[in-house]
Amino acid sequence: MMQEAVRLYRGLAADDPARSTRILLRPQILFIRLSDLGHREDALLAIEEAVDLYRRFSADSPVTFNSDLASSLNNLSTGLSGLGRRDQP
Repeated sequence: MMQEAVRLYRGLAADDPARSTRILLRPQILFIRLSDLGHREDALLAIEEAVDLYRRFSADSPVTFNSDLASSLNNLSTGLSGLGRRDQP
């Protein structure tokens, strides 16, 4: 269900990006939920998406999005470590 919700939120953000940028936090939430369920590879894909999104947003508005980017990068590090991929950037 969470993955379906993420797809819906992506559609909303695509329709109105200016109003919906915070909706894109959902991949980070999906990472947490998938990690809790032991779906580490799927969780990693979700957090990589969040990092990509926040890097783009942070470039335009660092004050607004740097903390979200930092949180996503931390979760990416956790996800990679959980899969034994500690040497990846």
